[in-house]
Amino acid sequence: MNKLNINFFTALLLFGFIVGCERKAPPPRLQPTVVVTPATNEDIVKTHAAVGQTVAQDKVEFLARVEGFLVKREFIEGDFVQKGKLLFEIEKDKYQAEVQSAQADLENAQADLINAQIDFKRQTTLLAQKATSQRAYDNARAAKMMADAKVMAAQGKLKIAKINLSYTDIKAPFDGLIGLSTYSVGNVIGPNSGTLATIIKLDPMKVEFNLNEAVILSALQKGNINRAQDDRKIKVRLRLSNGTIYRHDGIIDFIDNRINPATGSIKLRVAFENKKRILLPGQYVNVILEAREQIVALMIPQASIQEDQQGKFVLVVTAQQQVKRKNVTVGDRHGINIIIKSGLIAGELVIVEGLQKVREGMKVKTMRDKMNPAMNVSPAMTEESPTATVK
Repeated sequence: MNKLNINFFTALLLFGFIVGCERKAPPPRLQPTVVVTPATNEDIVKTHAAVGQTVAQDKVEFLARVEGFLVKREFIEGDFVQKGKLLFEIEKDKYQAEVQSAQADLENAQADLINAQIDFKRQTTLLAQKATSQRAYDNARAAKMMADAKVMAAQGKLKIAKINLSYTDIKAPFDGLIGLSTYSVGNVIGPNSGTLATIIKLDPMKVEFNLNEAVILSALQKGNINRAQDDRKIKVRLRLSNGTIYRHDGIIDFIDNRINPATGSIKLRVAFENKKRILLPGQYVNVILEAREQIVALMIPQASIQEDQQGKFVLVVTAQQQVKRKNVTVGDRHGINIIIKSGLIAGELVIVEGLQKVREGMKVKTMRDKMNPAMNVSPAMTEESPTATVK
């Protein structure tokens, strides 16, 4: 009986030992799953953005050219005024009197000239008949010349008087938006009074911005921008401060003649139609330079780019489901994607999620990236066919 009990307990111990060994055996290692997307050739439009500021094409500060009481102010501050509209009127009485006085002086001078001309003509005839002296002829000739000079002087004074009278009316030189008035009706104003008001021309509106030296040189070399005012290969648009795109494209109408040595940039100016007066001077905007011709470029999501001491690289999944490092040269960004200049070929599967879980040489499982619609992936691409081609 004791022998049977010993054998029974021995068997139980052996069974527990075997079961315990089976429980402690490590499970097989699972392959991590990563999200991939293929490098894809895309038709893109090259763009470049820069911060710019709107400036009025024309700006005029009204000054009083003559002195007098301000008798009229014919505009509402901040209103849009048309070319030729009377804005300010200075007291006219004094300047009208000066015009009348100058007109009278001119008429007197013209009367004296008539007498001098008659006398000179008479002396000329008599001298030919030897019926007068040379001295009398010379005196008549001198009198006629002096009368001519007095007429010219009177004409000049009358012109100045009329100009001064015209300065009493200050009119809008163009259609534009007028600002605050410095003086009210009843104030005495004159040449030393400073600015009475300011008017700005809103259509077209100009936008000034700076471009990096390398960008502008590249555009000039390719003929996308030139200094002649002709049809260019670049579309210029504006993104306003509220994020909307301005409805009218612009035209580059000025490229500076030198590069700023302090910033390594060059100033450009673009003109935009602004009939609805949406753009006002002083606004900060984003200027978008967009090539009119599309190019084909290899694109991948920007999130897949990594960088270390050797430079930028991506991790790709091979046909054998292994992770491989590929050093790449990148270009411009386009939304969430970036151009690859070298290092990849179309169709290679780039890891975009799960990068922290893998290293080069590991075996992985793949899932398609469904969050990047910009990648034009063929429907034939599946998790089981990682080397499928891209349309």
